[in-house]
Amino acid sequence: MKRRQFITAAPVAALAPLAVCEAPSVAAPAPAENPALLALGQELPGVEAAYHNACTAWDAMWREWHPQWPLAPDPCVVQGGGWIGEIERDLNGSGLVRPGQDKPMRRLELHNMESRRDSMLAALARDAKRKKPSSRRTLNYWQSEIDRAELGIALLPGYLSECERIRKASDFEALEAARVAARDRMFDFARQVLGEPAATIEGVRIKARAVAALGNLRPYDATWGNLRDMTGPKGHMGAMLGRALLEVLM
Repeated sequence: MKRRQFITAAPVAALAPLAVCEAPSVAAPAPAENPALLALGQELPGVEAAYHNACTAWDAMWREWHPQWPLAPDPCVVQGGGWIGEIERDLNGSGLVRPGQDKPMRRLELHNMESRRDSMLAALARDAKRKKPSSRRTLNYWQSEIDRAELGIALLPGYLSECERIRKASDFEALEAARVAARDRMFDFARQVLGEPAATIEGVRIKARAVAALGNLRPYDATWGNLRDMTGPKGHMGAMLGRALLEVLM
């Protein structure tokens, strides 16, 4: 080889092995995300919407019918009263606190008022046989208690009938059940999502969105829904989400 040819060819010969060493390697294919998890990600907005729609229907019912809920007639309630009767409740079943009161009154049952009336009548009958009758004030008190109990006995059926009418007309039980079912579906759905394997960070995002959606529940629903969800050895959702993230990152 002539000198000029050698000088020209030398750099090419020197680079040839390097070119072979630096040839780009074939990249491993990106992992495909779990199709079932992707499908659940598409389903999440509908699950959330079902809960919020149930809340909207419940709110409309409450605005219309709660103001119509009657107070128990005065002869049918007592302040305090120990364990006599049942506390006065509203349409939702919560204790009803009347204006000016700091706790619910106790609503007397029919047998409570009948017992009170009969005991006062018996007191009057016994007093009539005594040589020295009780004071006029005491007699008046016994009679007033008899009158109050009899009035309560007469008014209680109408009050109970009106309460039942409002419960049925408002469709309270069905709307309450629908909201609770939608709430429980949110928790069940989040666990379903967390139970699916994730292969990519997008899968982890889907899991995170499903858990984060629980933060949009109303406080009452979040509290009771969480109590229901954590019954039994189901595991903590936060731990499940953390494991899913670690599986993708490691």
